[in-house]
Amino acid sequence: MMLSQRFAGAKQWVIHAIFALVVLAFIVLAAFGYRSVDRELTDAALSRRASISYLAAVVLSEKFDRLVDIGIALATRVRFRELVEAGNWAGASEILSSVPADFPTIDRIVLIDLRGTLRADVPEAPGMRGQNFAFRDWYQAVMRNGQPYISQLYKRAAAPRLNVFVAAVPIKNGKGDLLGLLVVQMRLDTFFEWTKGIETGSGGLIYVVDQRGSLVFHPKFPGQGDLVDYSGVPVVGRVLRGNKGIEIAFGPTESGERVIAFEPVAKYGWGVVLEQPAATAFVARDDQLKTVLIAFAVILIFMVFTAYLGSRIVVQHRQAAEDRLHNAELGQRMEERSRTEASQRESSALLNGMFESAPDAILLVNADGRIARANGEAVRMFGYGSEEIVGKPVDDLIPPRHREKHVSHRLGYAAQPHLRAMGSGMNLHALRSDGVEFPVDITLGPLRTDAGMTVICVVRDVTERTHVEAERKRFFEVLEASLNEIYIFDSDTLRFRYVNPSAVQNLGYSAEAL
Repeated sequence: MMLSQRFAGAKQWVIHAIFALVVLAFIVLAAFGYRSVDRELTDAALSRRASISYLAAVVLSEKFDRLVDIGIALATRVRFRELVEAGNWAGASEILSSVPADFPTIDRIVLIDLRGTLRADVPEAPGMRGQNFAFRDWYQAVMRNGQPYISQLYKRAAAPRLNVFVAAVPIKNGKGDLLGLLVVQMRLDTFFEWTKGIETGSGGLIYVVDQRGSLVFHPKFPGQGDLVDYSGVPVVGRVLRGNKGIEIAFGPTESGERVIAFEPVAKYGWGVVLEQPAATAFVARDDQLKTVLIAFAVILIFMVFTAYLGSRIVVQHRQAAEDRLHNAELGQRMEERSRTEASQRESSALLNGMFESAPDAILLVNADGRIARANGEAVRMFGYGSEEIVGKPVDDLIPPRHREKHVSHRLGYAAQPHLRAMGSGMNLHALRSDGVEFPVDITLGPLRTDAGMTVICVVRDVTERTHVEAERKRFFEVLEASLNEIYIFDSDTLRFRYVNPSAVQNLGYSAEAL
């Protein structure tokens, strides 16, 4: 008895030990898993911010490229260069007079000679012509290497004293000799309007610095006023040295830790910085980590393996029953669909047979007035090939003298489509491919399809009927010309069928009474 109790106790101890080891292993695995998830979510959050700063830098670089392209396009106009080379700066500026109106981001255009003297500007600022700007960085850069240049931010000399940056482009003659500079001044408010479309996240912002670290754009600072020097901010110094990256640090003006991503605009020496409070940048990460912790805690506390397995069995049984029901319904729908498709094919074959075997010509005309389909009788009647007639304007089947009126009738019918005979009481004619006209009767009917309104045109060749009527008319004309009195009556009813005017007059009755 004691041995069995000891065996039972040892067995229970072993079970507890195994359970403890399982719990310990689970805790270790959960800790490693939590740390792994934490690193992955943190890296993902940082990567998203780095991608946003990269996107902003790419967009800014493209904006600068576009600005330089505009400056080059203006500076390379043949007539413009000829006027500058001739010293006619006023005439050259006249060519550029409409540019600020055409490009809202451009504030002014200034023409500078080789000594740095302002010779012309659009629009003209009082008292500016004749001033020298050889001290500007853009003048020195262009004169040094002869290439376009995006300047630093500075306060312009013309009133009002706005903060601007410029794109300076060399003006060269056909031989490549430098003639002067074309300087395009930009409006800060409109040029950086694109930054509003970048999603920086809750509390996030993007700011831009120029080559010397001056703050060109910042959503929390006014665009005008005193220039703000950000060169002492560590991330600004790194981005101006051509470095890019992301870090968690304190911002230059805001309190608390911030996620800071920086990206250089290497081609022009500027930089873009994205800042967002760390508390909001990692909200999604923290929420997901809380979910992971809760899941691990629930698994650890309740150890619901058995319940989980039981629930899985129930779910599987239920899913199997639903699958069987779904498969039965699916089979029924497929069977009904097959019957419907077979019926549609049979109806389509019947309609096609009726269409092709009709004794009259049948044309289907779309809303644009082009023939979408024609049966065999139509192909034979008009003398076109079966592929040639499809796509042809239906107006081509009308004699030229009637086409203008036919177009008007066709458009009127399209506005109020209904079943009717075309040209009732009129002698209608059609035109074969060989140019021969022939008399026809035409009946129109509307057909609404998924592609829009289609008109069914049923055309009957009445050449033989026309000939018979003409012969009958000529017969009576001959009779009336050769005889004084003509009587034609029906032998069955003994009633007059026709009485000419001379006979009516002699009998003393009216034509209606006879």
